[in-house]
Amino acid sequence: MKNVFAYRDHAADGSVFISRSPESGLAAKKKASDDEAERFMTHAALPKVLQWIVLIVFTAGLILLAVGLNVLTDEEFVGDATRPIVLTAVGGGLFAVGLIFFGISAIKKKRVMGSPAFAYYESEREKLMREMKEALSIPIDAAECDLFACQYKTVRGKQRRRPYYKNSYVACKVLAWREGDAFCVFDGDAVYKFPFENFVEVERITKGICFYGWNKQEKFNKGKYKPYKIRYNANNSMYTVKNSFRVRLFRESEEYELLVPAYENETLEKLTGKTLS
Repeated sequence: MKNVFAYRDHAADGSVFISRSPESGLAAKKKASDDEAERFMTHAALPKVLQWIVLIVFTAGLILLAVGLNVLTDEEFVGDATRPIVLTAVGGGLFAVGLIFFGISAIKKKRVMGSPAFAYYESEREKLMREMKEALSIPIDAAECDLFACQYKTVRGKQRRRPYYKNSYVACKVLAWREGDAFCVFDGDAVYKFPFENFVEVERITKGICFYGWNKQEKFNKGKYKPYKIRYNANNSMYTVKNSFRVRLFRESEEYELLVPAYENETLEKLTGKTLS
């Protein structure tokens, strides 16, 4: 089964559902804007190699610190305390170094994102997206919602998945609305149309889905999102949500899926006309 929004070198697996896309000039402007966004992201982050080193140092420090403290606080421990003291000291040092670099990374990101250059980019990006929405006839009352997406990039002739974890995704913010006997989704590049005649079913996924990229103003564990018991793992910046939904579709002898997080159930009901229990 293919995920409609699994992007392979920027082309979606579910491209058969595309009903309209911007003309070449507008598409070129969008690609240039995406490339500029990627340059900002690269500039705002530590080099990839350094990120991995920091993560390894931080994790090793945490483990050594935990082991050392566990031994030192064990009431039944008898013997030379030199080794657990060394473990605790080394672990604490590595842990502190990791925290320092995390802080440096946060400061660097804040500096780049708060720069006049980025403010100008955001302003131009907003104008471009308004132009695209008008060109693709996207209704002003289209609902914002998340879908789970992933990306593959060809590296040395092989497809590499992002996120790197096999069963993890990115929360992709889209616009969605009903259009006749179908519902449509705008992913920022094109409009995908999903006719109800292509529906197989909407099924509940009880197993937790891991994802990156919380994109709401409200915190994941507050207000309307609190009942969904979304969990956050600070070590890898990953969220987990249970009881999500899979919209199964059939098109041109292929089966496709749309993965929708549980907290978007009301929007999904409006789009599909189905009651999700």
